[in-house]
Amino acid sequence: MNLMGALIVQMSLFWTFFDLILQSTYVTNIALNKATYMSSQFELSTGSDKAVDGGKTPTYAGRQCAISFGGQTALWRVDLGVLSSIHHITIYPRTENFPWDETNGYLRRLLGFSVYVTNTTDKEDGSICFYDNEFYTPSTIPEIPTINCKMHGIYVIFYNERKQGQPSYYEPEAFVELCEFEVYGKHYFL
Repeated sequence: MNLMGALIVQMSLFWTFFDLILQSTYVTNIALNKATYMSSQFELSTGSDKAVDGGKTPTYAGRQCAISFGGQTALWRVDLGVLSSIHHITIYPRTENFPWDETNGYLRRLLGFSVYVTNTTDKEDGSICFYDNEFYTPSTIPEIPTINCKMHGIYVIFYNERKQGQPSYYEPEAFVELCEFEVYGKHYFL
């Protein structure tokens, strides 16, 4: 191996090691117990904060889920408090412990969702990190979706909307039914 080849191998090993160190800094759920907001609330025990309390019981009876009323749109957001570097997001939707397949109506409520990252409380001021524009179907959506979302921001917004032309397998109304919404990353400032 010539000198240039050896240098390339050494640099490659350095960047691989550096990347592993950086990835280890993203093991923290920076949304845990942060301030939240939801466009509507089904009842007192299903408030927006239930999606960041650390509980993952996927049922209404467990009182671990943020649940909204149905409507044309549904919005939930978490305030990370400071500018943060986001790596990925894991969503624990309401399932009521039913099989996660075409027969589960809660699955139909989740389909079509979007996730935005922004520095204000308005999703339109931010960037979209995920849009389920028929990406998922009832047979392909994972029970616990994980979204790669390498972005920077203060707020992470879950949004769902129902409009004409969407697939018939979507629930006719949009809901927030988040039993846990984890944002993995790191804060720039504390």
